[in-house]
Amino acid sequence: MTKALLVFAALLTIGAFLFAQPQACEWSLGINGQLCGFRPFSPKSLWNTRADSMPTDPQSAAILASIGKARLFIDPEVPYIVVDSRSQPMVPVTITAAQMRASDFCQGRVCQAPFPLNVDWTQKGHSPRAQDYHGIVVDRARRVSWEAEGLNFVNGQWQAQILTRWDLYGGDQQGPWLKPSANAAGTSWMASLLTYDEAAADQVNHALAFTLSPRHFPNIKDVWFTPPATMPIQSNGTSDPLAVGMGTRFVLRADFNEAGYPPIARSIIHALKEYGMILMDRGGDMYIAATGDARWPSEQLRTLWKIMPTDFRVVNTQPHYGYHAYPRK
Repeated sequence: MTKALLVFAALLTIGAFLFAQPQACEWSLGINGQLCGFRPFSPKSLWNTRADSMPTDPQSAAILASIGKARLFIDPEVPYIVVDSRSQPMVPVTITAAQMRASDFCQGRVCQAPFPLNVDWTQKGHSPRAQDYHGIVVDRARRVSWEAEGLNFVNGQWQAQILTRWDLYGGDQQGPWLKPSANAAGTSWMASLLTYDEAAADQVNHALAFTLSPRHFPNIKDVWFTPPATMPIQSNGTSDPLAVGMGTRFVLRADFNEAGYPPIARSIIHALKEYGMILMDRGGDMYIAATGDARWPSEQLRTLWKIMPTDFRVVNTQPHYGYHAYPRK
């Protein structure tokens, strides 16, 4: 047998052995299902890239000062549920927004997705602000996420303003340019969502998503964004050289003193020092998107209110893209 054949046979044997091994941890089904430390997308994704050595933007101090006296706030308002499409039927989801991303799982305004019909997994079913609902379904079988904005359950059927599907093994997954998603930046929520399980294990190994109020965004004339964002959002105000675009990353300063913070808070502080937080949507100033999970210890999260914009630095997030200036494939 030649050397090449011997190597091939050895690889087959190793591959068969690996595939025969039981999974160390299987994603659990249900609301806030355990994902076993899985991180969406490749290690080279900007979400999974450490930022502690990224250069500081020359206008960092001025940008942070312009945000004022905002306080860091963990906003546990983005629910997800883990299903298995081998047993969870696909159901119609009617799209109500004209800007929805063209998708191969839709016919016209009706899409097919594995959304449960008998579980109040959105955790916002009682809220009158139906246009603000977010909901994420993670499919354990296909390793994809279905992410909806403006989600509502009407007369026994799901409706959503926007619905996107993301391959969680899909490389950097920056998404098509200038196509809407369930957040204002055209990206996946699952890439950045802060979960209780990872915070409790001090394993938040990715950048977090945060929001600012629209008054901090560029106006229509000067609007810009930077990856991983794939589209901009603008304010209605005047031109401001300190305005920040979607995709801007804030990193907690390395010399920030974490002494005295409780364990869950320290875990989040570690992530903010190593990976930072990326501007992904409009909302409250310095709000970080987290899972809607009753296990969050509110008394620990409240300790993070002491953290202010000036405790961060803005990293250099070039290149800047706009509506008419972005990479064409």
